Amino acid sequence: MPRVPGPLIIPHNTMNAQKKNTGPELWNAHLELAQPIIDAAADHLMDALAAYGVSVGSGAHNHGTVTITVPAENISQAFSTAIAVAERASGLTIVGAEVLPTDEFDARSGLEPIPALVSVAEAASMLGVTKVRANQMIGEGKFRTARRVGKSFVIAYREVADMAGIRDPLDSK
Repeated sequence: MPRVPGPLIIPHNTMNAQKKNTGPELWNAHLELAQPIIDAAADHLMDALAAYGVSVGSGAHNHGTVTITVPAENISQAFSTAIAVAERASGLTIVGAEVLPTDEFDARSGLEPIPALVSVAEAASMLGVTKVRANQMIGEGKFRTARRVGKSFVIAYREVADMAGIRDPLDSK
């Protein structure tokens, strides 16, 4: 009888073998609790897990959910760290977990990274113009990434650096 091969399983650390080891990476853990989270418990969890970029909600079957971000060297460490941190903070039993590298979690969630931003004054300094001239350039539509934040504007660093002819040593351009 011919042998039927099983599914191909590629360990996470093998997939990233080409990636230079720069220390711990960030991982997101979406954890499902055995019980719902009531308002008072949600406030406690938000405070207790604030350092982990926490979000708290409700999942299937009225189970509470906690999503946190932890630094770890690999998926096993991220999983065990997230479980330990959440159980210690909540005192509740975790019945399910999904752990992903943060960039993958963000991509699956439809989130885009926020680019490095500069103020109008920083843009003016980079371009060697006055702040008044930089504001005029915004009004003229010279910066496609300029966005109002409150009463001020911010501009993507990369756009200003390109205009100024500043080459980022980390860029592969």
